[in-house]
Amino acid sequence: MNHNTKTEQHAGYKQIKEHSLNHKRFKAFEVHNLIDQLPETFFKVEMCGQSLQNQNIYRIKFGNGATKVALWTQMHGNEPTATAAIFDLFNFLQSDAAAETYKFWAEKLEILIIPLVNPDGCNLYQRRNAAEIDINRDAVALSTPEAQLLMHELTSFAPKFGFNLHDQETYYTVSNTEKPATISFLAPSYNVHRETDAKRLRSMQVISSMNQALQPLIPNCVAKYSDEFYPSAFGDNLQKFGISTILIESGGYYNDPEKQVAREMNFVALLAGLNAIASETYLSEKKETYDAIPENGKLLFDLLIKNATYLGCRTDIGIKRFEQNAENEKGFIYNGIIEDLGDLRRFFGYETFDASGYEISAETPVKFGGKANFDLKNGISVLKIENGFIR
Repeated sequence: MNHNTKTEQHAGYKQIKEHSLNHKRFKAFEVHNLIDQLPETFFKVEMCGQSLQNQNIYRIKFGNGATKVALWTQMHGNEPTATAAIFDLFNFLQSDAAAETYKFWAEKLEILIIPLVNPDGCNLYQRRNAAEIDINRDAVALSTPEAQLLMHELTSFAPKFGFNLHDQETYYTVSNTEKPATISFLAPSYNVHRETDAKRLRSMQVISSMNQALQPLIPNCVAKYSDEFYPSAFGDNLQKFGISTILIESGGYYNDPEKQVAREMNFVALLAGLNAIASETYLSEKKETYDAIPENGKLLFDLLIKNATYLGCRTDIGIKRFEQNAENEKGFIYNGIIEDLGDLRRFFGYETFDASGYEISAETPVKFGGKANFDLKNGISVLKIENGFIR
């Protein structure tokens, strides 16, 4: 498949992008340095607590409007995309081009932002906190200092809207299509019956406004996350408390391992969502528009090899390249794993190779869940698959 490697750039985005966060494995101190540089003429910055390993966590506020909006990022330490997008948003709001937007938001909204809820997990580039607890499953027990802090800040602030900003795996697709779910939205359920009340409807309406802003930039690459009710998760409980909660999950895009496309789309979505709330234009959106957003599928591999022969059987091979933390310059190594073999005709690959006429040869048996190291031979040429990459 041939794909465009870049989205159509949102007007002026390059000028306001925070380039110090162009790599996704940044550390907490890099974020804290940027927070220290935020001008007090635009933002009120306060430390609101510390993590388990005594890393500072900050609240950033601006605006004096009647409608309160909260945004928080990186509850999971290895989900950094929205944190970078938030600093793009901060840069935008300080720019001359955004003078009217800043003034409008400040008059209509009171905004609370907590970037980097899990600084310990960020430094380790792991989902959980330093005690190996998933903060996003600690909304009820509140056993971690990070969850306690976040719940206290949100319940004290009592926003009308909350933006819960996460990353999802790059293997999610838009329903059963080959399109990656670069952004997936969700208006979380507040009970197991997945009912819709006025507050959840507001979430759906704002999401519809954001989706309309994204479609011209990443056509058909927006999906909807599962609305299964998670009784211990923050988004579901906040929705139950009456906060219209909006989940944004940042997924993959073609030739974009650092998720810079999803980052830009976060910026665009947040700009559209906050504008819709400030102007109340979201009120004209219909529930049916939200319902029409396709649901997440999970049909992508990093490399899909089709029509190969192994031990006399025709087979497709789906390979995923997982990042494994390592002490090197990049901070990780790839671990190429065979995720599936057999008839994979309904699946897709960021990279696809038609191996018709090739036989698989390997020193060790090719196995489901095994390392993706083998040769493809057709009597004329040999292609090496090393750690999930075609060499």
